[in-house]
Amino acid sequence: MNKNYFKTGDVVIREGDINTSCYLVDTGRFEVTKPLSDGKIKK
Repeated sequence: MNKNYFKTGDVVIREGDINTSCYLVDTGRFEVTKPLSDGKIKK
């Protein structure tokens, strides 16, 4: 299971599998759908 971590300011983007969604975890609970380029952050 490959997990890539992207640091964006105070928010860490964790990329899961192809069929899974990405999760932003650090200062709060954020969820973003794949792909990252087209993903939208929602609280």
